[in-house]
Amino acid sequence: MTATARRAPGRPPPGRRHPDPAVRASAADALDPVATGSPVEGRAVEGLVGLLEHDPEISVRRQAATTLRWLRYEEEHHAGIAADALERQARSPDPEIRAHSVADALRRGAPDAYERLLAAPEPPGAHRQLLLGLMNVPGGHGFVLPSRAQREALIERLEALRATGWAERDADADADFTADDRAELLAALLKTPRNA
Repeated sequence: MTATARRAPGRPPPGRRHPDPAVRASAADALDPVATGSPVEGRAVEGLVGLLEHDPEISVRRQAATTLRWLRYEEEHHAGIAADALERQARSPDPEIRAHSVADALRRGAPDAYERLLAAPEPPGAHRQLLLGLMNVPGGHGFVLPSRAQREALIERLEALRATGWAERDADADADFTADDRAELLAALLKTPRNA
């Protein structure tokens, strides 16, 4: 049996992890456009899951969660592995990783997704991921709207977030997601559950 065959699933082979966390995070980010539909899609998913679950640096784990969430999977099996990995992060101590877990659950139509979304307030850095998760909930076959009580709770949470001035704050320090973008996203999300 080779050393590779004995290693734990999701863990990178010895010597394959770069010592600089910025390089590991950049590598995780770069896999998004490269891996989809390529022969290495499965290996990329395995590597991302390994980073998400085992990397000692939070920035690397966050980037792995981001890439797993947004990667377009050609193989359904790989999408399932990514969804399972994100689901295991439902109780992550990091709010941004938890937000990716919830957003992915919303995208997949998981039965408990809205309860998880409404369960606890999140710090400002996670709001973007949660709101984008809501914005990317698919419609169509198999999609179930939240219950009336969930919609009311969601509207209340979004109104409270708007009242805090979240859209105007630069908590995320993200030039690609401006105050106007945030305000527009909140307005669109507040309109959607009211019309459901």
